[in-house]
Amino acid sequence: MLRLSVLDQSVAVADRPHGQSIRDTIALARLCDALGYHRFWVSEHHNHASIAGTAPEVLLAAIAGVTLRIRIGSAGVMLPHYSPLHVAEQFLVLEALAPGRIDLGLGRAPGSDGRTAFALNPLANERPAQFPADVRDVIAWTSGAPLPDGHPFRTVKAHPLSETAPEEEARFQFSSRARVRLLRDLGVFVPLDPPAVAAGHPYTDAERARMDQMFRDSFVGTGTQVAERIAELAKRLDVQEVAVVTWTYDEAVRHESYRLLAEAMGLDGGRLDGGQTRV
Repeated sequence: MLRLSVLDQSVAVADRPHGQSIRDTIALARLCDALGYHRFWVSEHHNHASIAGTAPEVLLAAIAGVTLRIRIGSAGVMLPHYSPLHVAEQFLVLEALAPGRIDLGLGRAPGSDGRTAFALNPLANERPAQFPADVRDVIAWTSGAPLPDGHPFRTVKAHPLSETAPEEEARFQFSSRARVRLLRDLGVFVPLDPPAVAAGHPYTDAERARMDQMFRDSFVGTGTQVAERIAELAKRLDVQEVAVVTWTYDEAVRHESYRLLAEAMGLDGGRLDGGQTRV
């Protein structure tokens, strides 16, 4: 089934105050939640006469308070304006407000003109070059993974601590499996480590590249993302049945993984083999 999502930019309208455009975005998010839309994202623009949405993290907090089901997020936060820790902590707070519903989209562009970019950050000419490292730091701080050895802020922790992270929990849990596969390639067979231990191991660049490739080759993500990849694989191979194997250190996480996949695949949990009904 095709999922429909919404991007709203809090468009400025003639003869209407900008504050009304912001409130209209909140009202639209509530409507889209009730109508069954999958995702509602807001954007970040500055010094733009046509768009009033300048602070997605603030707007998302208000949207979280009036919605129940729909995923909400940014498209995206313009990272060169901010420190990675600041962005990570903002979205950890959002995750605490709406667990499991927060998407963090990051952008490299200024979302404005050059002068405004310098008004937002006096080091605007330097920040774009640091974008890949800044994204790495945001991911580490939101997922609980360690920063690289030698990082000046390696001992700094982002708060509030969260059991889930914006788009990264599946990859964190996969780190246990990835480490086992990495060692197996060397002829070493070991039991699963906790994901925090596996993710924090001091890997070489070559090992990290191999683990990244494993992540891309495996079906890791939300229930919907995995279901879509399974369906695509079954269609491509022209098969009628696919078996799923999930390795996790935490058995409760493994159960949740199968539950989410069953839900995304539309399985009927009320029937037993042979067509009998469970009562």
